[in-house]
Amino acid sequence: MRRLLSLFLLVTLLAACSGAPDQPAGTPPPNAEQPTAGVTDPSSEEGQVTISFAAWDYERQIYEPLAKKFMDENPGIKVALVPLDDLMNVSEPNADYSPLTMLRRIVSGADTAPAFAAAPETLGSSLLLDLKPQMDADPAFKADDFLPGALEQYAVKGGTWVLPRYLNVQVLSYNKDLFKKAGLPDPKAGWSWTDLLGAAEQLAKKSGSKVDTYGFLDTSGGSLPLIGLLQEQDLDLLKQSPQDIQLDRSEIVDGVKRIRTLVDSGALFRPQYKEGPPTDVTDPSQMIRDGHIAIWGQEYVQIDGPMAAGGPVAPTYDFPVGKVPYPTIFAGYYGGSDGFIISAGTAHPAESWKWIEFLSRQQTSQPGQFGPGSIPARQSLADEAGFWKDVDEQTAAAYKWAIAHPAPLPERTPDYTVFGAISSALEMVLGQDKKDPVKALQEAQKQMEQQIADAQTTPTPTPNTGPVTVATPEPQDAPEGATLVKFSSNAYNPSDLRQLSRAFRDQHPEIFVEIKATEVYTEPPTMQQVAKTNDCFAWYTPPQSDADFSAVLDLQPLFDADASFPQSDFPAAMLAPYQRSGGLFGMPYAATLRTLNYNKTAFEAAGIKTPVYQWKADDFLAAAQALTKGEGDKRQYGFVSIGGVQDMMFFINQFGGQIATGSSRETRPNFTDPKVIEGIRWYLDLAGTHKVMPPLKFSYRRDDQGFEDKSYEIVQSGRAGMWFDQGYGMFGDGGGKPIGGGQPRNFEVGIAPLPIGANGLTGGDIYLRGFHISAQSQQPQACWEWIKFLSGDARNMYGAIPARSSLLKSDAFIKQATPDTIAIAEIYTDALKQASRQPSAGGDPNAFYNFDTYWFFKALSDAIDKKVDLEQGLAEAQKFTTAYMDCMERTPNKPATCANQTDPSYQGWSTEDPPENPGQPGIAVPRG
Repeated sequence: MRRLLSLFLLVTLLAACSGAPDQPAGTPPPNAEQPTAGVTDPSSEEGQVTISFAAWDYERQIYEPLAKKFMDENPGIKVALVPLDDLMNVSEPNADYSPLTMLRRIVSGADTAPAFAAAPETLGSSLLLDLKPQMDADPAFKADDFLPGALEQYAVKGGTWVLPRYLNVQVLSYNKDLFKKAGLPDPKAGWSWTDLLGAAEQLAKKSGSKVDTYGFLDTSGGSLPLIGLLQEQDLDLLKQSPQDIQLDRSEIVDGVKRIRTLVDSGALFRPQYKEGPPTDVTDPSQMIRDGHIAIWGQEYVQIDGPMAAGGPVAPTYDFPVGKVPYPTIFAGYYGGSDGFIISAGTAHPAESWKWIEFLSRQQTSQPGQFGPGSIPARQSLADEAGFWKDVDEQTAAAYKWAIAHPAPLPERTPDYTVFGAISSALEMVLGQDKKDPVKALQEAQKQMEQQIADAQTTPTPTPNTGPVTVATPEPQDAPEGATLVKFSSNAYNPSDLRQLSRAFRDQHPEIFVEIKATEVYTEPPTMQQVAKTNDCFAWYTPPQSDADFSAVLDLQPLFDADASFPQSDFPAAMLAPYQRSGGLFGMPYAATLRTLNYNKTAFEAAGIKTPVYQWKADDFLAAAQALTKGEGDKRQYGFVSIGGVQDMMFFINQFGGQIATGSSRETRPNFTDPKVIEGIRWYLDLAGTHKVMPPLKFSYRRDDQGFEDKSYEIVQSGRAGMWFDQGYGMFGDGGGKPIGGGQPRNFEVGIAPLPIGANGLTGGDIYLRGFHISAQSQQPQACWEWIKFLSGDARNMYGAIPARSSLLKSDAFIKQATPDTIAIAEIYTDALKQASRQPSAGGDPNAFYNFDTYWFFKALSDAIDKKVDLEQGLAEAQKFTTAYMDCMERTPNKPATCANQTDPSYQGWSTEDPPENPGQPGIAVPRG
């Protein structure tokens, strides 16, 4: 886990890099003569010029008003927002994700775009327009409004390829008292990795084997200091391809030994990542506050407090804190920038420049969006946002020095295979194995060579480096005379839906479907909210509350009037969750079903027949008893729960119980229902009385030390007769090896329907996604045609099975479905023909998770451990949980306050109330 996290940090930091490459072989040179700001395409004389801007769906609410403002100021230019998600959505097999190919997709589809894809290889290529002629020809452009060094971030090959928006700079913090105590001067900007690590050695203090003070908090696992030290010896791993690197060469071996010495001395602190909440001993943030770490990076420390222009306000310390830039490695480590680009294939360079120059003067991102060190490139924009007034003088100086003195630009994007190998070797040396550095590096070399060989089995396409031409943007508005349908794509890929909407338009040119991918809400959206702003929409559950059913249209009349679309194509169990009082308030699209998985080998040995859906609780128990045998570590259990609470909820439902009523804020516990109590008691008895399941334990107190859950190991070792899953799940199919690797099994896995003979499928057993028409829509018939069309497409299943029987049998579904998914569909064919049992009116099968479950699990734990009467404990749990939910309805967003007011002896996990307004006060949160 630790090695993976370290590598993730490296990859994340590297992803921001950009720089000046040598021109790739075969790349045509950039145009020697480019149109400048004073030259306009002839077509603009005949009317309005249209340019396009590629924006992410989640940022449309930012750019739409800015585009309107710009067009009001420049009536001769129309800005069309092109979905960047569509340009980046690549579905073909073995797709090319090289930097040049990814950028080509963007600059072929839009005149202008954000610059995130402007990797080193692409700068100076034929894909990007050189912005320097535009800057030089624009008398209104103020280069001195940018921070010194900002425009130079992408100034290479004699041109400027990106207009920066934000600069991302991270700096180091240090404990001045510890430096003074060690007799060290404060570090200065421009120091090297040798300087930093030398200071860390002098700052580290040990008492015997115990480290009292660490020098430098290194969350990279030692990789960054190693790379930095090797660069200072003119060995740059970032510039070399994996094929050219021999990891066990003497310089690298000596470097790894040096890192090991630094770790052993306490000069480097490698946090040990463990499950569960950190303690004061393991929490780096607390160790810093307690004065046990001398140098740390601001981007990795837990930061609390209100938001400010420069990001979250750093915690206060009882000692003076200094700031200094990182030693340099290369552009992108602890730095980089983001901004705007213009396609070299634009027909309207002047208008495109005018647009991105306008954008560079707007607040296009909320300050602090990228965390500490996200700095507006324009000084006027920083002043407008009050950025610098919230940044202390020393931090500001460190930021500005780092921007003005960027690290050397790489020639190409570094190969992450090298970083993986280095990280692996360091973990072998520094982790529990404590391997010899030479042997660890040799083993990492073999792993890297195998990765290279594996990669070579799939030929890498040669990137197209030829000139580009920007395609005409897709219409963003309904044509004159067409019916506009607004459709919210909640829980679906908007790019895929837009492709479908274009295919739908071919069949229904009179209908224009606008795919709305994001909307702005101040809290998680509800079905009612989405129905107010859309004609129709996708939703991830059937309606739950009275308000949900009132918000959507009854589709039964539309079904009845449409002979071409038989309702019989939907199994009864798929329709039942959407039905109420003779109406049908949604169209099911896809279903995810749980399965009863079983050990075929154990079943055959016990002489038990394959499970069937007609099984009742007694049948299940009888099978579990027949499968249970042995003692201690060799015991084979009839049933092992790997689904936790979800498994218990299934059996409660089979006894006819409903553990909660209502939904959302109206949710209330139903713990004292005799059927609920009967189901819980039956489930607890599986472990306590019948011993067919491992002992039950519920972790519900914040001071619980936790317990070792061995359910996976028990199943994997063949000591479980049955368990619940979704298809073959974690344990693979009958091939003998789990999905994702691991030790081969000595048994065969079978899958069967859930044992639903007592009460049928319930709302908690079948997870449905569907489509709805708003009760307020003025376009119900157009929406009906659209959702009918969607219901017949198999591309948005996401591993589920289609609700329509005809689609389930179609080649389109079978070709893209896994064998596992097809097997689930086959075993449930008969069961789905029976209508599923739904909770009482207003009941939500997931409502239990709206509670603070502390009192519920306390009742169960007391019944198991202290033999407290279950019925009495659940009655007390109901009283406290009801009071808690009443409090939450009166004072939303106050879970800790309500928990402690309800029960002064409360020991659950709600210890702090969240901020009144997450993020910036007054800023709405985009959802979807």
